Amino acid sequence: MKQKTYKTLQEFNIEDQKTIPMFSFDGLETLCKIVKVIDGDTLKVVFWYNNALRKTNVRLLGIDTPENKRARPLEVSAGKVVASYVQKTCLGCIVHAAFGPNDKYGRPLCRIGIPKPPVPISRKTLQEDTNDLSKILVARRMAKAYEGSTKETWGDDDLNYILNLNK
Repeated sequence: MKQKTYKTLQEFNIEDQKTIPMFSFDGLETLCKIVKVIDGDTLKVVFWYNNALRKTNVRLLGIDTPENKRARPLEVSAGKVVASYVQKTCLGCIVHAAFGPNDKYGRPLCRIGIPKPPVPISRKTLQEDTNDLSKILVARRMAKAYEGSTKETWGDDDLNYILNLNK
């Protein structure tokens, strides 16, 4: 469907809204400050955009972590461990953000580059040195690879492994 050209909002008809693309930061690379960890794979960030500070929630691109709300108790406990790790690792940090498209809920998908890995990770575990938060979480078995299709269920063994990291 072709997008019409409008000179004013008054000319815009509600029926035409399907022709207007959703706003996205896709392709933007910028420095952000992490101001809140919502859960292991969702962060609130602040950054400069169009000469003003902007705030948005971002979902880490390419991963899924256990939920820390509205899930079975074992998953909620593991989700809180992952969220706590992410908070200790990067809350308040200035990070490099590479924005991708929005997810199905309208949140920007984002690669986050933290200043340095918080604890050395062996090359054998990670296959490369990285500061990519998503890759670090996967290497530590705190996240699973996820590309937007059906999420893989978190098994008890995976969740218990995460819980034991906190001991």
